[in-house]
Amino acid sequence: MYCGSLQEASSVFQRFSNRNEVSWGALISGYAQTGNCEEVGGFLESMQAQGIKPNDVIMTSALAAYSHAGLLEEGFSYIDTRLKSSDGFVASIEDYCCMVDLLGRAGDYMNAEYLVETMPVQPDCFAWTSLLTSGKTYGNFELAGKCFNGLIKQDPCEASTYVTISNTFAPDIDGIL
Repeated sequence: MYCGSLQEASSVFQRFSNRNEVSWGALISGYAQTGNCEEVGGFLESMQAQGIKPNDVIMTSALAAYSHAGLLEEGFSYIDTRLKSSDGFVASIEDYCCMVDLLGRAGDYMNAEYLVETMPVQPDCFAWTSLLTSGKTYGNFELAGKCFNGLIKQDPCEASTYVTISNTFAPDIDGIL
């Protein structure tokens, strides 16, 4: 459904007579990718008002919207509400990765690192990469080194790991040139 223009996608969606989990998910995902939390929240409410329960993919998209928008408090409130709901919600590895990303974007790399170290599932390359990016962004070389080691354990042949760590420790050549 998302084809470059969210307004166009929304217009097409409005013409659907039989909206289902897939069509709602496509629309929510498109708006989430741009960090448009207000629209995502409104769509979630409308979807639930129609009696359609959001699946894990839709819920992760909503959490990603908070991350892309850098809305730390709202993201934590959202995940806390989901964890306390009576519908049996269990946070997925994707949810944890979104939270690591959200913390990292907000500059709270200490809590992001704590989350990676304490999540109830083995952190995957996305969790480590989000944390590595946070370390790079905020110049935390010790954290970047930890993440590099975590990523190498996951996949020692992944070239992007080496590029990112190289860029992290490379001097700022813009000032030289």
